[in-house]
Amino acid sequence: MIVERWTWQVKPARQSEFIELVKATVEALGLTPRVCSYRFGAVDTVSSDLEFETFLDRTEWWDNYDPSLPEVVEWYEKYPDLTELGRTMELLIVH
Repeated sequence: MIVERWTWQVKPARQSEFIELVKATVEALGLTPRVCSYRFGAVDTVSSDLEFETFLDRTEWWDNYDPSLPEVVEWYEKYPDLTELGRTMELLIVH
C-alpha cells in the first residue's frame, strides 16, 4: 500500500474549517479521507493521508485528477485564507 501524506500549517482558529474543507474535497475526488490534527504536539498542523494499493494506482488517480470539480475549485479559493505558506507531501510505503 502507498500513502500520500499532505501536511499543512493552518492559520490560528481556522483548523475546524480547514479539516472540513479537506474532507469534502478528498471525498469529491473519490477517495476516503483520513484527516489528522494534534491534541498535543504541532498545534495548528493538519495532515491528510491518501491511500493507494500500488504506485500505478496513484499515478492513474493523478492522471484523472479533475481540477474543475466544484469542490476542487472551492479548495483553491479557500486554501490561501485558511493556511500559512508552505506544505509538505510525502510518499510512504506501508509494510
